[in-house]
Amino acid sequence: MCKKEKPDDFITTACAIDLGSNSALILIGREANGQIEVVYEDMRTTRLGEGVSETGKISIKAINRAIDTISTFKEAIKEHSVTEIHCIGTSALRCAENRKQVIDEIEKKTGIGVEVIDEEEEARLSFISATHSLNIEGRCIVLDVGSYSSQLSWGAGTEIEGTLSLPIGCLILRETFTDEEAGYDTYAIESAIKGGIEDSGMKERADTLVLVGGSAVAGASLLLGLSEYNRRIIHGISVGLDEMEDMAVSLALMSEDAIRQRMAFEPERADIIVPGLIVITRFMRVLDYNIARVSWWGLTYGMLVEIL
Repeated sequence: MCKKEKPDDFITTACAIDLGSNSALILIGREANGQIEVVYEDMRTTRLGEGVSETGKISIKAINRAIDTISTFKEAIKEHSVTEIHCIGTSALRCAENRKQVIDEIEKKTGIGVEVIDEEEEARLSFISATHSLNIEGRCIVLDVGSYSSQLSWGAGTEIEGTLSLPIGCLILRETFTDEEAGYDTYAIESAIKGGIEDSGMKERADTLVLVGGSAVAGASLLLGLSEYNRRIIHGISVGLDEMEDMAVSLALMSEDAIRQRMAFEPERADIIVPGLIVITRFMRVLDYNIARVSWWGLTYGMLVEIL
């Protein structure tokens, strides 16, 4: 993904779509005075990765949910006279045996092609998004917790130095690191994280840890007691390890319906918010951070930085 040369008087309005394992996100923006001006954003729960770990395939129902969502996104694309469209797929599509069928069906029904990116590119886009939108100076680690994998990226300023992808996410956590009686095996989660970090060669501690992704944004919203998502309040806020752990414990004692009522801003995430918070806090413990900053923007913002 790279910038293209354009006439001086040409104004690009670009659209970035992230077709993730749990949610699909769209961001439409244009460059204004050296900054990205966001003109539209939306998020829909598609659960594209639902059942992939058991069957190895994306279901027809999930494919149709993705098609319906992208078709809805196309209305905004038309309304904002978008000149460039980029759509990426991540973990669920990387893992699915029927990936080509899914991509072909989406393009056939919506006219929008999907580029499946690898783990390194996913981590790189998260790093670009966080460091540019938060104006990070000094050394930084970016943690993006997804449904079926988590990406770590690190570097100085906006210059990335390394990436790491681990098969630990909020959906897979329920399937791999759980016991019916004991609950989540946090020791096994931490061991897996430690092993991956040791093998990656990441040694130097960073000044800042940034959390990216739906679990981080939802967790911050819960801590703030918000009834709806608010980018201006959430973006850049600092959250503590202790309060995130306390939140996870508190939610784990509640019924899914009770969590859904508390998460009025995104009730569809009620069944995965606890494992999402557990993954975040285990990473924070292994990396030895008591405080982290939350970035509202994820892969789509990084894509716009690249396009514009």
